[in-house]
Amino acid sequence: LDLQTGTAKGAPATGDKKFKGNQIVVKGAMPMDPVTLNFTVARGSGDKIGNKDYDGYKTFLDINPHYTFLYEYKLATAAGAAHTGFANTTALNVGATFAAAKSLNIGANLWYLRSTEKVANKKNVGGSATNDLGTELDVNIAWQLYQNVSWNWDLGYFNPGDGMGKDAATGIQGVLAFKF
Repeated sequence: LDLQTGTAKGAPATGDKKFKGNQIVVKGAMPMDPVTLNFTVARGSGDKIGNKDYDGYKTFLDINPHYTFLYEYKLATAAGAAHTGFANTTALNVGATFAAAKSLNIGANLWYLRSTEKVANKKNVGGSATNDLGTELDVNIAWQLYQNVSWNWDLGYFNPGDGMGKDAATGIQGVLAFKF
């Protein structure tokens, strides 16, 4: 559970704005060798239209994916930018990881995404505001080649809801890492 407080000092005409954002994330995993099941339930507050304070959870994460591969890491989220975590996002995830070999794990996660506060309808411009952000399926392949060398692949498919636009997004990223 994360809570934000404080005040942003404003100009005399606009006044001060208070930070009132919050985020709650509940994660769980159940290992059943060679499969591990996992889930995530999360909600980050969003800014209410016309409100003078910052009700939305304000965050900016680094370039590494934390939850979804495409929605949080590659696309502009319901908070209006990439790398915002669960800001103005309510998410439900179920997934599983299979230990195919001692050094090879293959996982898949399905995400159901909604905005906490309504956003503009991007599929039907001019239509009523919506909470529908879409669904995402992520596949991860983690291969430990040697003790200090790994080769990881992320594959994602994002099926947009009304609040994200008309076009689906796909992505593939491979990272060959050497640690010393």
